[in-house]
Amino acid sequence: MRNAYTLQLNTNYFPTTAESCQTHPGCQGWQQFVLANDGAQAYVYIQYWLRNYNAECPDGWDEHYPFPGDVTAISCYQNTAAVPAANMPITAMETFELIGIENGNPILDSAMFRYDTQGTPPETKLLRVTAGSTVNPGQEWRQAEFNVFGYGNGSDAIFNPDNPDNPGHADYHDADMHVRTQINYGGLSKPRCVNGGFSDEANNLNFVASKPAATGTAPAILVHQGSTGGIALNGCDVAAIIGDTHQYTSAGLAYDFQATGDFIEAQVGTMFEVQTRKANTPSWANASVNRSVGVRMSGSRVTVCDGSRLVVNGTTTGLASGASLRLPTGVNIERVDNSYTVSDPSGNGVRITGYGSHTDVKVGIADRSAAVRGLLGNPDNDPTRLEAKDGRQFTVPVPFNLLYGVFGNSWRVSPSASLLQPCTTVAAANPSSPFYAGHLPSQIRQRAQDLCNARGTAQGWLDACVLDVVVLGDHAVGVYTDQPEPAVLGNPPQPPIPCSGSGPCPRNGPVQPR
Repeated sequence: MRNAYTLQLNTNYFPTTAESCQTHPGCQGWQQFVLANDGAQAYVYIQYWLRNYNAECPDGWDEHYPFPGDVTAISCYQNTAAVPAANMPITAMETFELIGIENGNPILDSAMFRYDTQGTPPETKLLRVTAGSTVNPGQEWRQAEFNVFGYGNGSDAIFNPDNPDNPGHADYHDADMHVRTQINYGGLSKPRCVNGGFSDEANNLNFVASKPAATGTAPAILVHQGSTGGIALNGCDVAAIIGDTHQYTSAGLAYDFQATGDFIEAQVGTMFEVQTRKANTPSWANASVNRSVGVRMSGSRVTVCDGSRLVVNGTTTGLASGASLRLPTGVNIERVDNSYTVSDPSGNGVRITGYGSHTDVKVGIADRSAAVRGLLGNPDNDPTRLEAKDGRQFTVPVPFNLLYGVFGNSWRVSPSASLLQPCTTVAAANPSSPFYAGHLPSQIRQRAQDLCNARGTAQGWLDACVLDVVVLGDHAVGVYTDQPEPAVLGNPPQPPIPCSGSGPCPRNGPVQPR
């Protein structure tokens, strides 16, 4: 139903002192602060859980069977009295604030919902429900999950599904939102963003590779999520390699890299690594594209050769569109049309999309505090810097000879360590000179620029979009449609480009940090 959703602020699962749980091994407490909107009316309440109770629930508790058909797995829940409110349309969500408070002795819980009315002038209102805690999280409340979800019973909140009659059209706007989760615990340490959750409900949004600007001074996490088809994937931070080839780091740096051969794109600890095999484009000198992609994740090796052939732990594996494959290590592989998504239990993810002419790669990093190394590295989470394998750092724009001869060469993969051995080999080489949109013939460059402008390409991505449309074809514009600006554009200044046609001209030189 339209405008049927829940806004949830959830604790982690925790060991509870609730008397009912003490005689049931594995029993855990859980607590949810909820705004539930059914499309006609909203309610604010607190929901308490005894997870894994696995017996008839105590008086006053309702039974929940998390695994259909298994009557031995039982969790118990109860709701406080609900405070009703008028319908809260999803379009007003930018004014919503859901607050969960757990304090006092005895412990009292409060759920508060603050919003602005739709009148003229708008009025700020506050709804509040208070109850004595029945599960007592106390100091065990160590993680908080806050988001918009489906309206109960394991449902999804579906935002702006693509219009099949006019997919990707410029006047069709994807859902896009910034989510801020603030903690008040008496300290100032910034919390960590970790890709994971506790709710049975979900939504169809992805993390978007453009970080929101910081707001306020209290410890908080801000994430950008949306239904955009651009650079988006699950993961607290998202990096990408797109087109021919434009690198976008999780710190927000965009730069071009046109070498060929095998490279480490992203390496997080010892259990997660992404490699690409870059090959020359057939018609343009000094330009390269991703041809094949290898992923090492939780002890499993997953490779997609030439954008289409799936190889799992050295064995070519068929996987139909719409199907998924779960490996013994917990790694999951899903295929939708020409895209493979590989994810692990920690919340890391890689999406590999083959287009025939090239392969795009998106990398989701589960833990925002993690150090990412490789061509997509984020040294000190600084979007103005790149780091070679030996730790040497470079401020962008990196001179051509250092970008390829030092930084790039340091991240080449030796044949013995390559995840791409099952794939077609390519020659390893560096470009002889830079290749930017300004080097394109003016007529074809102008046509591509007009197309990119018409599809809503941000100015910071305009050069990349123009280059991809000319080198790869008109379909390449899709990834740039409504894609937010990069924090920093790290390419050196380009030759001047004459301005003509519609929309702004590509900008010359690096974009300064926001």
